[in-house]
Amino acid sequence: MTQPEALKVLLEAISTGEVSPAVALDKLKHFGFEPVGDFAKIDNHRSLRTGFPEVVWGQDKTPQQIIQIIKTMRANHPVVMATRIEREVYQELRESIPDLQYYPVAKICAISSPETLPNRIGKITILTAGTADIPVAEEAAVTAELCGFQAQRLWDVGVAGIHRLLSNRHVIDEADVLIVVAGMEGALPSVVAGMADCPVIAVPTSVGYGANFSGVSPLLTMLNSCAAGIGVVNINNGFGAAILAGQILRAVQKVNPDVPVPAAIPESKDKWTLAYGVSAEGRGIEGKLETLMTAVRRGAEVRLAIDFPGSHEYITEAQHLWIKKGVAFAQASTQVNVEFNKTGLMFPKKILSWTILASTQGDLEIARWRPGKHKFKGRTSHKVAIRWFVR
Repeated sequence: MTQPEALKVLLEAISTGEVSPAVALDKLKHFGFEPVGDFAKIDNHRSLRTGFPEVVWGQDKTPQQIIQIIKTMRANHPVVMATRIEREVYQELRESIPDLQYYPVAKICAISSPETLPNRIGKITILTAGTADIPVAEEAAVTAELCGFQAQRLWDVGVAGIHRLLSNRHVIDEADVLIVVAGMEGALPSVVAGMADCPVIAVPTSVGYGANFSGVSPLLTMLNSCAAGIGVVNINNGFGAAILAGQILRAVQKVNPDVPVPAAIPESKDKWTLAYGVSAEGRGIEGKLETLMTAVRRGAEVRLAIDFPGSHEYITEAQHLWIKKGVAFAQASTQVNVEFNKTGLMFPKKILSWTILASTQGDLEIARWRPGKHKFKGRTSHKVAIRWFVR
């Protein structure tokens, strides 16, 4: 029986009630491929089984094979991705697929858009020991982003200058999963695993010479690490590390189904949409915090509506945004007709220009901002109701 015939039989069984939709879905997980010429069979249902779609391995395939595979896949896949694509191969691919995107450092081709990317929970942080490890790390980072995760990058923090890593301790603390990429002797994952409270995925690279044996030396170092909680993937396998990190985060969602899935960012470029509102007591009262976080991470514009005590609501657009330990911060300049007495209480007065720092915990600090530094000079702190809008 051919695949179309088998699918027809299954659909007829559903329509007559012989097979429930749940059973049918389970059956669909195990059959569903599409031939491409006589050289490939696309696994259309891989995402049903594993959570992630099939990705094209570009190395060792001809450009024409890659073109045919991508063209076939895009009909059923919102995001299509191919790894290990050299620039000259990409130029040839683009002649047949004009909207094909290219990530030159990662050597990844993709067809995607912000609207088609999935929204997934969790931050995958990628570290490299050296600058030469960045191509493998970028393969991991781009893969994570195309799978819908937030990817944070921290390059060149190897053990030869350990102070570089220690000065970025907060990056490790904020990660949900860490991917640590290292060549030479491969010591960095062990150091990071001794500092982190999350899974660490070690990626050995072929960077090195002599007794490095094209990556075997760091591979063995990572496999023999005395730090607990390290998983190791193959040499130069940034892609595999990102998928493993994604599976870990998906498993967390299964165990904790009440964790909210990030909402999509509003598609309208003209209309401001309320993402999150917080009371003066720091309680979320409107929208979802994760909706705002997703918007901030993807570069959306943010507008603040601040309810100053004893006055009316002031609206200003954020000029700088950042996230630290699950809290979003916004810095903006505004004109507010309030002044502060010696006790720090606000009262109406003349129009004054202030710089504000607001957080999703309802904190508001007002002062003269020192450009280039996330610090205030002569600041006063308040708890106010703030509504965060995005577009």
